[in-house]
Amino acid sequence: MALAVRRDPGMGVAEYQVWVADRPDEERWELIDGEPVLMSPPSERHQSIVANLIRHLAPVGRDTRCRARFRASRP
Repeated sequence: MALAVRRDPGMGVAEYQVWVADRPDEERWELIDGEPVLMSPPSERHQSIVANLIRHLAPVGRDTRCRARFRASRP
């Protein structure tokens, strides 16, 4: 006979936002399948890619009052 196992849904978005607000600013977290996961720091290559994307996207949004920016910290 097969048994159905109830999966713990983990943390919700609202609960995660409260939880992550108390973490130090230098820690970067993301919520994956209800579990908070500590992210590794971005590499120099990743930072260069982000900078290039922003440099190319910024002029496109200038006329529409949109803007491209890099968010280094939490919301």
